[in-house]
Amino acid sequence: MDRLFRGLTPATARFAGRSEAEALEAVERATELVLRRVRVTRTTCLLRSLIRYRCLRERGVEVVFKMGLREREGVMEGHAWIELRGQPVLERESTDYQVTFVYPPSAA
Repeated sequence: MDRLFRGLTPATARFAGRSEAEALEAVERATELVLRRVRVTRTTCLLRSLIRYRCLRERGVEVVFKMGLREREGVMEGHAWIELRGQPVLERESTDYQVTFVYPPSAA
């Protein structure tokens, strides 16, 4: 996973210049557009979060990628999301999961 995320995390922001709010809005629109048009696989929180992570990092927004697990009615569920300054962003689902992976690791 670390190798994957090193590849997804640009060394420098290539598309900086917008405010964080503008970048979040633009990335949300672009993510939804891409996921509606390109159906390589079933749309999942993991795919959405990976796209958002990469695009926001390219815009200089220091988001953190997280994955977690929880048990609900005897069934284990997983979820992936991104956070900015410790708060979930662009997220519709609750993030009350036990965190199992964080990138970058320094954000844990």
